[in-house]
Amino acid sequence: MTGVLFILAGIFTVIGAMSDWGWYWNSWQGRMWISLFGEGGAKWALGILGAAITLFGFVYAASGQS
Repeated sequence: MTGVLFILAGIFTVIGAMSDWGWYWNSWQGRMWISLFGEGGAKWALGILGAAITLFGFVYAASGQS
């Protein structure tokens, strides 16, 4: 079950990175990423992070830990 939660969180992060959701990018976490990397860089950084979280979820689920 934990692997599935990581997969869902990663997919949500990737979709959020590709979107222009105001509530996603205007939160303090979104503004933090933008201040660190700029607007385009924040989208790339969160996209890569989301992909890594998704991959981790698949590996974790395949290992049979949960």
